[in-house]
Amino acid sequence: MSADEIKPFVKEHHTHYWRSYETAIKNPYDPDLHNKGWSMISATSLHQPHLAPKGKSSLVVQVFTPYHWQNGWGTKSDDPLVRNQSYKKLKAKVLDTS
Repeated sequence: MSADEIKPFVKEHHTHYWRSYETAIKNPYDPDLHNKGWSMISATSLHQPHLAPKGKSSLVVQVFTPYHWQNGWGTKSDDPLVRNQSYKKLKAKVLDTS
């Protein structure tokens, strides 16, 4: 979609989406947090179309979950650069269920 096509749906560069204020980070270690918390859509090319190929737009969807969620995203490490099989499996599960 071009920036003009997206503008009726996404009016600003950053749009925050809360599923419910009642569930907003009550328990940052909830195993299902990624389905309850808030997310942000960044339409980086909305007002700067040169940030995407001609006739297209760029969107970034972020779901905010603390690094230490699920024991360091399954890494059992405090090092945010660790990527092991448990990490990859948990990331895939979150992507499939969000």
